[in-house]
Amino acid sequence: MLRNDIRNIFRDKMLVIFCFMPLIMIMVMRFLLPVAEAYFPVIVDYKLYILAAVCLVSIIGPALLSSMIMLDEKDENLFVVLNIMPLSPGMFIFFRLVFITLLAFFASWITMLFSGIERVNILSSFLLSVQAGLIAPVIALFCVSFARNKIEGVTLLKGLNFFSVIPLVLIFSETTWEWVGAIIPFYWVYKAFAAMAFPGEMILYVMGGVLVNFGFIYWLYRRFFYKKA
Repeated sequence: MLRNDIRNIFRDKMLVIFCFMPLIMIMVMRFLLPVAEAYFPVIVDYKLYILAAVCLVSIIGPALLSSMIMLDEKDENLFVVLNIMPLSPGMFIFFRLVFITLLAFFASWITMLFSGIERVNILSSFLLSVQAGLIAPVIALFCVSFARNKIEGVTLLKGLNFFSVIPLVLIFSETTWEWVGAIIPFYWVYKAFAAMAFPGEMILYVMGGVLVNFGFIYWLYRRFFYKKA
């Protein structure tokens, strides 16, 4: 299964480009961000929010790769074939979700460790990457649950990018409306990154994000198979 996934990825040049997304984000943080800071010093106060956004962009790669592969399998009715195979559709999707999460975790972790931001330490980056990595299967399941083909999948992915910005707007509004963003997984990532200097507070935000992500994964997982049935 893993070998087949890798083969499918390298068939599409667009998917191959997304494999290098963490490297691209590291280059942005190391070389472009210092230049931006020189012209706009106010950016320094928001570096952790920028790092959170960059890590979220890094996990888009694994999410997109997996969702495009699963949409191909959906079009080819592979999940129907799996009903008569020793490997159940549920286990097949479970394997895929674990694989996506691991890829997204490493993409986020590598981006953080090599971002050049001194305040990032190994333990904090590990916890934050676990939280960010769990958003990848949420994105992938959302795409395959609601999209009928690759074109619709890419469109939905672009729509999710819009939702990744909403939590920042709510956070900077500094009103009670901020907590509306708590239902969006991206919100907890921004809050956890911003609290990196306060381990206790950061862990609470990480735990909140993990719970929200698992809630979405459970709902989308059940919705996908209910719709297939």
